[in-house]
Amino acid sequence: MPPKKRNGNQRPLGLLLAASRTKVERSIEQQREAIEAEFGGPTELLPRGHADFFTRMDASNVDDVPLTGLSQEDLAVICKGDGGRGTNRTAVQMYLRDRLARAAQPDEAGAKEEKRAKLREDGELDLEFPDDDDAAREAKWREALVDPASFELNMGRDDFLERTGGGGRAFWDQLRRERQDAMVADAKARDEVRSSQRDSTPTDFYHPDDYKNEHDGQVPFGNPSGVRGDYWGWGDARCEAIFEVLLEKMSKEEWALFGTEFIEIAWTDGMSREMKLRGLMDTLSRCLTVAAETTRVHIMIAKEKLEAELRKERDEKLAAEASARRAPLAELNGDAAPA
Repeated sequence: MPPKKRNGNQRPLGLLLAASRTKVERSIEQQREAIEAEFGGPTELLPRGHADFFTRMDASNVDDVPLTGLSQEDLAVICKGDGGRGTNRTAVQMYLRDRLARAAQPDEAGAKEEKRAKLREDGELDLEFPDDDDAAREAKWREALVDPASFELNMGRDDFLERTGGGGRAFWDQLRRERQDAMVADAKARDEVRSSQRDSTPTDFYHPDDYKNEHDGQVPFGNPSGVRGDYWGWGDARCEAIFEVLLEKMSKEEWALFGTEFIEIAWTDGMSREMKLRGLMDTLSRCLTVAAETTRVHIMIAKEKLEAELRKERDEKLAAEASARRAPLAELNGDAAPA
């Protein structure tokens, strides 16, 4: 008889666990900052019937997306490669699905609305302005935040969001950048922009010996300024001539020396950071992966051989024990025959 299915608490579709929600929120925050820095503000949402309605949803406006009329199936169209902004469209989809799942829970939604009503009654949501349209609401927010005599906003973002009930995050960020730009423009007009006059030298992670003669083709990067400021890449057409010369002219001993010098130079702390910036760590990681897989195969082969030897030894031992048990019986039978 099959076991009965246990009745446990079923999480609503789309609702994230606490750990997953933290990771998604961290991704949303990072993407929001990147999008607003690149495009100068949050992405404008489009009407529900527009063909790009879902692709215009991204980390910069995900908190302002209206959930009315949306379903979990509708949000499935938000995915990697859909044309929307941001580096992790899956995080945007998961965040919206979580919002939708939480909004659909009567108890939680009722508790939130009850809490919001209590805050309104106590006058703590004095910047919510629920009856105003976006333009009127933002005009009132600007009046509350901007002090003409100062370039600093009158309140921090957290205090502002508490008084608006959670809305207006993107507006506060945009207004802060606007005031910072105004401060810089004012300082330039008064010729008070501070700039450093200190001489600086760019950080250099190349091995000192590479600069004895930068045209002598030393490893690992050969002639950095003459070829290009990058590592030699196998399969790169720009480095094809270099490898042709090396393969033709270098002996096995010279190749061994080449590899030794490469490791001595590349595996220093400073040079490792330089190689990581140049992308060579991708190649090294693939090499380490191959080495790890090779080691695993060798271990499994050795394990199989060891098990075979152990089985052979066990069989020999069992055979010897069986022979020892059969000998007395034969002797007994031999003694009994003459009688």
